[in-house]
Amino acid sequence: MFPAALFLQAHSVLVYGSSKPLVRLTLFALASSVNSQFHWVEFAPRSVERTPCDPVRLGWIPDERLWLIDPSQSLRPDEASTKLSVSKLISADEPAESLGRFTEFLRLPDLSQQIIASHTPNGQPGVVAVTNVQHAADTFSAERLPSILSVHRDSGFSVMVGHDVTPGPGRELFDFVFHVQGEGDRPADWQHHHLVCEKGITSGPLRDRRPVRLEEIPLLAAVLSRARPRES
Repeated sequence: MFPAALFLQAHSVLVYGSSKPLVRLTLFALASSVNSQFHWVEFAPRSVERTPCDPVRLGWIPDERLWLIDPSQSLRPDEASTKLSVSKLISADEPAESLGRFTEFLRLPDLSQQIIASHTPNGQPGVVAVTNVQHAADTFSAERLPSILSVHRDSGFSVMVGHDVTPGPGRELFDFVFHVQGEGDRPADWQHHHLVCEKGITSGPLRDRRPVRLEEIPLLAAVLSRARPRES
């Protein structure tokens, strides 16, 4: 159903749709399939009201890999980092390409640097799943995205982003774009809703933007049924 490269290499993935629960569960399913030790970053306070099928409320994400950001401004690039003299931190004969990557890493928010630095290579890409990204337009603007995605990919990390509203032109910057078609905070009969791959898959059932019912996608059906059993 999905290309093997999605799980074996660092990629950028966008999941969007009008149903917040379905978007979050789809994001969880993809992230956990790539690396069970993924990080979950959420632009929301701990006191936010959650649906019964929310991955955080269900306790599926350990505290050490759960990052709740409130307000979203705290993830803006550290201004002090952008003004650092890179020449003082690395040798003068470092290739220009390496200098560029290092500079972009320093421009990342402290949280992103912590997550990347915590990754222990084990043959799997690291994964950071980011939800409610529409509340962090400054951080994930179309101008900032290329640098953010590039630094993570070069560090062996897949970035998977969940968007609860229709995203803008920045969607084209992602390797894979998935649209979860479903409505409401408590969508009934989830198995009859659909997933559409808008970018990244050129063969198989999801090619050519073909809608596939969620119940026909084992990777998603397993997570969705576990979170919200089918109604009789």
